[in-house]
Amino acid sequence: MLCDGEPGTPLGWPTSRRQFRFCVPPGHTAVLYSDGLVENRKRGLDAGLADLCSVVTEAPAEVVGSPHMLLDFLVDRMLSGYEQDDDVTVLAIHVPLATKSD
Repeated sequence: MLCDGEPGTPLGWPTSRRQFRFCVPPGHTAVLYSDGLVENRKRGLDAGLADLCSVVTEAPAEVVGSPHMLLDFLVDRMLSGYEQDDDVTVLAIHVPLATKSD
């Protein structure tokens, strides 16, 4: 699922930034990424976002639960077959389920 938020100023532009707060529920993972992951000269933004949602849906549970494995999975699938001429930045944040203490 994509989190809808108002677009902000691109990184690297010397302007003030707006803050955007979101919550990642326990057991879920949030993926933050730059445009280089989802768009390039052959794939537009809308198609890239649709591809990203599709790729995440295909990820096995053990991949989704491991930020390192998820990053590799997403980058491999999203960039496969494309010549990359833009930078790609991806950050995965996983919030584990709470464990009961004795």
